[in-house]
Amino acid sequence: MTPCASAARRSSSRGLTSAPAAGTPIFYASAAPFEGPFSLLDIVGLAAEGKGGAALSNYVPGSIRDTADDDGDVDMWDAPMPPAPVSVAIRGTGFIKEVYKSDVYYLGTPNSVAQVYPNPYYIENIPGSPFIPAVVAGGGYLWNSWANDGPGGDGQGVYRYWEAVFVATNSEGFGEIAYTSTSTDGRELNLIRDYYEDWTIARDLVVFSDNHGEFMVTANGDFKTDLTACTTNVLAGGKHCKTGDKVGTGTITATVDYPDFRGKHFPVLSNAATVTWLWGGYKDVTVEAGETDQYKYIVFHAMDRDGFCSDTTGLDAILLHSVLSESDSSSTLYESFDDGDTAFTIANMTGSAPSNARHNNDPIENVDFLIDSGEGIIIGSSDPYATINDGKQFATDVWTFSTLENNPAVTGIKEFPFSPLAATGATDECQAWIKVSNSLLGILNVLAIANDDEGNIGFDKIIDLTNTTSYTLNFRWSLVTWAGADAISVSDAIKGTGTSGKNPGGNDISASVTAIYGWDAAAQQWLGYFPSGVNVPGANDLVSLKTGSGFWIAITGPSSVTWTIASNVN
Repeated sequence: MTPCASAARRSSSRGLTSAPAAGTPIFYASAAPFEGPFSLLDIVGLAAEGKGGAALSNYVPGSIRDTADDDGDVDMWDAPMPPAPVSVAIRGTGFIKEVYKSDVYYLGTPNSVAQVYPNPYYIENIPGSPFIPAVVAGGGYLWNSWANDGPGGDGQGVYRYWEAVFVATNSEGFGEIAYTSTSTDGRELNLIRDYYEDWTIARDLVVFSDNHGEFMVTANGDFKTDLTACTTNVLAGGKHCKTGDKVGTGTITATVDYPDFRGKHFPVLSNAATVTWLWGGYKDVTVEAGETDQYKYIVFHAMDRDGFCSDTTGLDAILLHSVLSESDSSSTLYESFDDGDTAFTIANMTGSAPSNARHNNDPIENVDFLIDSGEGIIIGSSDPYATINDGKQFATDVWTFSTLENNPAVTGIKEFPFSPLAATGATDECQAWIKVSNSLLGILNVLAIANDDEGNIGFDKIIDLTNTTSYTLNFRWSLVTWAGADAISVSDAIKGTGTSGKNPGGNDISASVTAIYGWDAAAQQWLGYFPSGVNVPGANDLVSLKTGSGFWIAITGPSSVTWTIASNVN
């Protein structure tokens, strides 16, 4: 992109059939590049039309350049401040990289004919004239536009604001992490540069301020993060960060120096700007209903530290620690940067300071599921390549998928509602799941371990395929409608037991019950059950409980008793 060769500029009402309303910005294409700095050889108003002027262009050799905004007013847009070298540093958490002024100050749709640039200068020659030597004894500029042979020669050409002049050092050549450092930090920064394809990523940068005295860099918090505020997962030992957790603080400073003979004036240090980096993602596991009562889905939900699953920006976002195992290459919506695109491994990052498991050896995001108690089997998963063992008790290496990229009608991969932790209006989430079956409708326990860059994170979920109902029994008598298994023995009902899974998961209240009465409509008589008279002939003629029937239950008291029963038993 070369916006400054024909950058649209503000102008007076030249060429208009009538004067516009006051304050209306008017743009027209300049016939000469609008190229700094201001020159007295520029004939204001003529250079823009390519009709006059003697200020030579270094952007388009053999041409003149336009250096003055002909709008009939002297204001902030005519600011003639010389470029000053600025040494920018970040310490603590984060890195910085260059940003071009043309990517910040523009109007209209980016990368289209409607995009215009109303904040000159975007390019400038440093030094301002080929007759000013860039390198002299005891001083000199940090940029050499002209060299010794003038426009279009061996010099560096025009300076594009705010291109990095030095990377990984300040203006005097000192920096925290050298560009060629083989330390763990240096190796990680080199990996980040490769993934971003941006050589300016560093902890120290030097840029020039523009003719308004302004400069910018971009800061990113995905380096040297501090996860101490995140909860340590008790099941797997990793750091389980939640949305909004503080994961580091970066301190950014800028030191501005004299552009030429540094030392003539003292450099000026800015205030320290503090950036608090917050976690933007989440990880969660939910239990979802299956097609019938005997099936349940155990679903892992995740968004990465920046709040992404896939790249929903359409701008080729770089997700350094993605939770998307592999992007759907058949998707025409987005081209995601998935977890297989990075390798922050011990082998790649071992430097002068051992990295150990700095990023848990950077596994591709995957989840292991294990039925660790109760009855049931794993009969499927969202990942057709995952391993389900012969006993169907565990599924390993289940990769995540993007709900935005996934089309269930095409892939056959079922999707589920987003986690309750998802942001309002979210359109994407990474998921991975297994399907479990328990034909006896019992209770089982599933352990899910997510293998993450922050360490392994475990989730322990109890899956109750029975469903339960609870009654509160008050002293002395309570009337309840039996909602459990039909024809269950009274003993099994109050003890939370039962053959063939009649009442699994029920609690034992037998010690608190003194009597149970039920009405036999056919015989028109009351039937009774007395726990203490089980072996007394004729004392217990109530032998089973019928679903939907009412029963009077007496307890010892004086406190109430909660009675939980299995209520979805076929």
